[in-house]
Amino acid sequence: MEMKYDVFISYSSKDQKVVEGICGYLERYGLRCFVAYRDIPKGKVWAAAIADGIDDSAMMVVVFSQNFNRSEQVDREMELAAEDNKTILTYRISDDHFSGAKKYYLKNLNWIDAFPNPQEHFGTLYTNVCQLLGKTLNNQLQSAPEPQPEAQPKPLLWLWILLGSLIFGGVVFGVKSGIERKRERERIVAEQQKEQQRIAAEQQAAADNAFFRDCKDVTDYRSYLNRYPEGLNAELAKNKIDKHVADSTAKAQETERQRQIAAENERKAKESCKPSGTINGHEYVDLGLPSGTLWATCNVGASRPEDYGNYYAWGETATKSTYSWSAYKWCNGSCDNLTKYRISSSEGAVDNRTTLELTDNAARANWGGDWCMPTTEEWRELYDRCTWTWTTQCGRKGYHVTGSNGKSIFLPAAGLCDGTYLYEAGSRGLYWSSSLYSSDSSFAYDVSFNSGDVNPRDSSSRYYGFSVRPVRAAR
Repeated sequence: MEMKYDVFISYSSKDQKVVEGICGYLERYGLRCFVAYRDIPKGKVWAAAIADGIDDSAMMVVVFSQNFNRSEQVDREMELAAEDNKTILTYRISDDHFSGAKKYYLKNLNWIDAFPNPQEHFGTLYTNVCQLLGKTLNNQLQSAPEPQPEAQPKPLLWLWILLGSLIFGGVVFGVKSGIERKRERERIVAEQQKEQQRIAAEQQAAADNAFFRDCKDVTDYRSYLNRYPEGLNAELAKNKIDKHVADSTAKAQETERQRQIAAENERKAKESCKPSGTINGHEYVDLGLPSGTLWATCNVGASRPEDYGNYYAWGETATKSTYSWSAYKWCNGSCDNLTKYRISSSEGAVDNRTTLELTDNAARANWGGDWCMPTTEEWRELYDRCTWTWTTQCGRKGYHVTGSNGKSIFLPAAGLCDGTYLYEAGSRGLYWSSSLYSSDSSFAYDVSFNSGDVNPRDSSSRYYGFSVRPVRAAR
């Protein structure tokens, strides 16, 4: 039984422009096509019309694209065609992989790759459809044969004259009609080519814009230019790359400039930290303080200014593994039962000792000579009379403390010991004074600092392990 249609075209409505070109080409060469946008009457149930269209078609052509891959409607069309054993020919207009039901119905069937310019492969589609339907190829539009005049018996002279005029007029009319038909065909072909070029240009522009929208970094923009050197967004891509190169160069130059500044600052700092002399084998710097106090260049236990050194509980002269009240030398297990340096009876017998004795002074006990831990007043003078600058020296964070004479010492942010752990090394510095806190015997005065703040008269529990920076008091 002869079918009403040769081909049912299954497609996504987003690809209608390409489908119009396919349908027009196949029908121009004599194949009858069913396309939903044209052949479903207004008011008819869509699903019923689709089913009837498939039933009335000899085969199905699938116009496969990314849009087709996402459509669920076309899955039912392919299912109906497969149930009726219809031949399915896939015309791929984009380089996408089959997914879902498309993979089930189409992957093992032959297809035609028609991307990136589908209109260039209409002829291949026509040839394959004809072969599948067993139809004879019709490779060019046929024009109707010209009518031929029938032979007439010899008329009288006037009839000959009349007949000659008619024949001459017919010939002229026929030639004119043939020329007009040829021009019409040429016009149609030119319009079709122009339409195909327009569709191709739109598809190229869409692909160009989509690729550019997905660009995230300079590598993507370079890939875009490799693919679309004269693309719609080529100038923007070049500007993005040029800006990246300029920014990278400026960033590298600024990084090098900052490195050189830091190196010069560190060199100057080291120069300013050169010792003024030694006491009992340990170097000191004279910062030009009014009191004449000399400050050591290193912490107790350190061999260089940037080294952290040892950590001591207040009033203890040796390091240990655990820093807590239960391990503190001057109490019986808690801060409520202190055995030395007491100003309140609630903490034990009052002895009114408010400054460390030399035997309990970690600086004197470890360095000897005239070295001592600074009092809270000496720390206050260092804070008031010097400039404190947060910096890095040999990879260690801390403060350069510069006196009015341009001489400096470096106080590294050595952190603190609590329990069995070292905390905040590299971000915070805590240094003991030799002075007991005036309001609570379980506390002692210290200096604490971080990158944004210096507190020259802080106070902390005596059991903590802090750094010790020795001084030699004015004589």
